[in-house]
Amino acid sequence: MSSPRLASLVLLLASGCFSPSGSAATESETQTTGAPGSTTSTSPGTTSTSEPTAPTSTTATTEETTEPVVTSTSTSTGEPDTTSPATTAVEGCGDSVQGPGEECDDGNMVEGDGCSNACKLEYCGDMIVQPKEECDGGDGCEMCVRTYFRVFVTANPISLVEFKNLDSADMICTARARGAGLTGQYVAWLSSSGQTAADRLVHGTRPWQLLNGTPIAKNWDELIDGELAAAIDVDEYGNTVPVLTPICGACPVWTATTITGTALANNCNGWSGQPLGPAAVGECSLADARWTESCEDLTCDGLARLYCFEQPKAP
Repeated sequence: MSSPRLASLVLLLASGCFSPSGSAATESETQTTGAPGSTTSTSPGTTSTSEPTAPTSTTATTEETTEPVVTSTSTSTGEPDTTSPATTAVEGCGDSVQGPGEECDDGNMVEGDGCSNACKLEYCGDMIVQPKEECDGGDGCEMCVRTYFRVFVTANPISLVEFKNLDSADMICTARARGAGLTGQYVAWLSSSGQTAADRLVHGTRPWQLLNGTPIAKNWDELIDGELAAAIDVDEYGNTVPVLTPICGACPVWTATTITGTALANNCNGWSGQPLGPAAVGECSLADARWTESCEDLTCDGLARLYCFEQPKAP
């Protein structure tokens, strides 16, 4: 039989090896809670919390300010830079500089002055009338010299207020010719007490003829011999003035001029524009002396035409 003291010792040792929680007494439980960097350790009867360690050094932040960089942008507009000293005008015809391909360069674009607007030397036959040429091509032109001169009667009657002197009458004749596409200079068959038609027209040896080709006189002498080869009844457009009966008054023309080109007294006060008194007139439908005189005078407030004679260029 065992001793009671020995049984008590056995029971005491057995209770020391048994854990009521079912885990070994030497194990520890570790639980991580809280913020990152903090660790909480739990063991039977003891709780230990480890706080994160704050950094002991602080890194200074440097703020760098960068100024914006201005970039120059060149925009091309296609226009030449006129402010640049390197910009120069392009040489060309009319700049007074004879360049490649130019025969001349007189600094203008005017034709008829010896150098054309294409910077080519002008010559007889280039269809450009030079200062020393009477013509250049066309009917009645040979070697740039007129073989005859033209004469016409104005298509429309003219009032005295439209011209106030002989010079303005000449201008009307030339303007009417230009309006009809005719070249050359024209003088009105008109006289005043101070200047006669014989003084104003060239006494040439070449003929005058109408625009339809009909000759009226072979030269100056035949023009003033008292009768024309044909009546001057064709206008600047080449149209015949419609006259039912060739008679004084059918187609009156301002003249105040005799058949020899001298002045008649009645000339509306020297064609001054004052409608005072009568004026001597001719008749465009007649070829005898009445072509320029001997018809009944016309009052100065009336309407009449002008005879326009082409003239050679002054030498």
